[in-house]
Amino acid sequence: MKINIDNSSIVVCLFSLFVLSACSNLSSTHTADWQVANQNQVFIADGRLSVKDAQNKGNFASFHWVNGEEVQTIDVNTPLGNTVGQLCRDKNGVLAQNSQGEVFYDDSAQALAYRLTGFSIPLDYLDLWAWGKYATDSAHSILPNGVLQQAGWLIQREINPQTKQPKRLTINRDGISIRLIFNNFENIVNDNEIQCPQRKVL
Repeated sequence: MKINIDNSSIVVCLFSLFVLSACSNLSSTHTADWQVANQNQVFIADGRLSVKDAQNKGNFASFHWVNGEEVQTIDVNTPLGNTVGQLCRDKNGVLAQNSQGEVFYDDSAQALAYRLTGFSIPLDYLDLWAWGKYATDSAHSILPNGVLQQAGWLIQREINPQTKQPKRLTINRDGISIRLIFNNFENIVNDNEIQCPQRKVL
């Protein structure tokens, strides 16, 4: 099933999905303590994102990200607060819903991002990288400056030195630069959601 939607809205939605960004005066520190991911990270995060391509063209948005044990959702808004849409991932794949309620899906977040935007955005790994973890299903290396290299991306992470929670995540590849700025990041007790709400009406 494939539903036609406004590609410009979806591009912003996906870019914002786990890539929150913008400028910030935060006093944070780079971390080089990348660790293997041994369990799902459950959290709620809010922030801003920016995406720029090799021609320095970009998109900006704000986001609300709920990363549960079974279901991960990202609500995306324009800088003015207008709703762009929601991306949801569960064990059955990925769904995206725009502001008009139209829905489309794919087996993986990264495949969906590429089909809609032409860019291979590593949405499947962003939650791990935000936590300072690396995925076990893809080769990785840690450079001398503490930058993680995985899935063809260079990932740089900054944390709040007091709380040790993520403040900034920057990933780069082939001229694409994605930056996420976290205004809020909280550990949560997992909820009871086991699938994306949109599946109930498909």
